[in-house]
Amino acid sequence: MKRYILFVITIFGLSTCLKAGNPIKNTDDNDPDSSKQKKSKSIVISDNEIYVGNNIIVRSSISKKINNEQADRIEQKTFSNINDIELDHKYGNIIIKESNSKNVVIEIQYFDSKRQKASCELTIKNKLLIINTIVSGKDNTKINYIINLPKNTGLSTLLRYGNMKADKISGNFEANLAYSNLDIETITTPKVPITIRYGKINIGEAQNVSVMLAYSDFIIGKAKIIDLSGRYNKISINNADNVNTKNSSAYNSYSIGKIGDFTAEMKYDKIKIDDLLSSLNVSCAYSDVIIGIKSPKVNDVKVKGIYSDILINLDKNVSSTFDSQVKYGDLIISKVHRVKYSEEIIHSNNCIKKGLIGNKTPNTNIVVSNTYSDIKIR
Repeated sequence: MKRYILFVITIFGLSTCLKAGNPIKNTDDNDPDSSKQKKSKSIVISDNEIYVGNNIIVRSSISKKINNEQADRIEQKTFSNINDIELDHKYGNIIIKESNSKNVVIEIQYFDSKRQKASCELTIKNKLLIINTIVSGKDNTKINYIINLPKNTGLSTLLRYGNMKADKISGNFEANLAYSNLDIETITTPKVPITIRYGKINIGEAQNVSVMLAYSDFIIGKAKIIDLSGRYNKISINNADNVNTKNSSAYNSYSIGKIGDFTAEMKYDKIKIDDLLSSLNVSCAYSDVIIGIKSPKVNDVKVKGIYSDILINLDKNVSSTFDSQVKYGDLIISKVHRVKYSEEIIHSNNCIKKGLIGNKTPNTNIVVSNTYSDIKIR
């Protein structure tokens, strides 16, 4: 009779523990808290977890909805003494939340299929945490990562077929994306390299970004320096101090609000600048170029084109010198401006015009050339 009562009490206690979601520790030599296991630096996350060292892993079988998605399994892990993270992920989302904590806290959401379970592998090398997605995308499986990232912790991300979102990033950061989207509110890192194919980048504010794009959208609110290269992209810049295209830009569409300095080599591009603040140097072929000059503080404006439509919208209050040379075309200046020509030569297919626009001492100097198309100043 005593054995029966003891058995019932044991079963009742085990059931209560499981309902509360409390893990039951082993006390044998395989206990993750034992000194033998603390030397290990590798974690494999799948059906059977392995607890490693001082890393805290809490498993819950309760499904949780994030962005209207219901995960089949959710795990949470905490890591201390981490300087950098490398994340290689595909088929799923990444959410970064910068925190004042010294610990990296990761929530992993698994979306399994009937025939396949999603899995990932975590490895620690010195102070580097490596996260590698093993199974995701197969039979509609997927993994989402939600990472609480301590300030100034480095993050390197390789993402395919997913979305990445962050409120703020202050540590070293680089990203390589394909068929994915990147959305970051603020980047305070001194310089950030980003590569993207078939995706979209949306950045609120950054210091210095270097972006290589292909068949993608790039939107940024404010930046000091932007280096761009790529083809077949749609680029929108609201406010930047300096924008430069490293290599020849081709088949791109640029929409730019305020910009300090702009330097580019373009082919088959379309570019519109609403408000140039300092200087511009553009070589273009088979392109449409529209430049707005509203400030009398603008210095040099240089455009060298071939088979390109070039339009400069010059504010009435801005005075400027101009030096133009056009083959198989003409320089056409709107009558709203007061123009004084110092040189005007039209010979055969060449048109050379130099002079002054406006009544004030000019600070702006416009030097333009084109072939097989006109240049217009309005």
